[in-house]
Amino acid sequence: MKKYHILVVLFLAILFTSCEKNGEMIIKPIQKIMPFNIKGFVIGDTLEQYFDGRKIREFSAWSKYDGKIVFDSDAPILMEIKRKGDSKALLSQTITQDRPNPEQYITFYYADKVIKEKYTHPAPIANLEQISFYFASSVNMPVDIVYADASGDINAVTYLARNVQSNKWIDFLQIPPLNSNGQDLYVFLLKAGTKEWLVDNNFELSYIQANLPVDGGWYQGGGVQAIYIQISKDGKPGLSAVNDLVSTFQ
Repeated sequence: MKKYHILVVLFLAILFTSCEKNGEMIIKPIQKIMPFNIKGFVIGDTLEQYFDGRKIREFSAWSKYDGKIVFDSDAPILMEIKRKGDSKALLSQTITQDRPNPEQYITFYYADKVIKEKYTHPAPIANLEQISFYFASSVNMPVDIVYADASGDINAVTYLARNVQSNKWIDFLQIPPLNSNGQDLYVFLLKAGTKEWLVDNNFELSYIQANLPVDGGWYQGGGVQAIYIQISKDGKPGLSAVNDLVSTFQ
């Protein structure tokens, strides 16, 4: 594994320090190799990362890169992040060889065509759980958000929110500790306005992992969750790419 890592670093070093002149590849000398770490979340678009005008990689949804940056001179490297298909830089940052904490992550959050350093959320409130949801879908697929025990009884659910539309954050729900009658409680999705579980009418496939506060239980609330869920690809219901943005940016 160590040998493989060294080979990858050398390959990247060559990649980042190569240019073409008169049809021939010229290898520039490597002056310094430093850690470069970046992570972020992209909603609704694809972003592209550039070093000194050269496209390096793309970001979509949850993205993370732990690696190296290669300097071939004393000059800093200009990092830019742009929306795919758009020449305007949403984020520009100069990467220098003497920057403090080189292993620290550069973070970004992109939504509604705006990029920010990180995702922001409400402050915690004692004895209340605050949860927001984003349901990403290629088509509008409204859902009802409910909670219930593990029995799968469609007639024993309690509604948290109804007719929630795709591709937009809902306001944070403030949930006090729930009376569970000694049962564990879970979050599920229904097709909006129906008594049908969202995915294949199967409650196990329509489950979302989220913390719910329960009276007398192990968890009493006080947390904040912002849960992003991919619920559809090509118009077919399914749950994937579940991320809590609060924990992602901690």
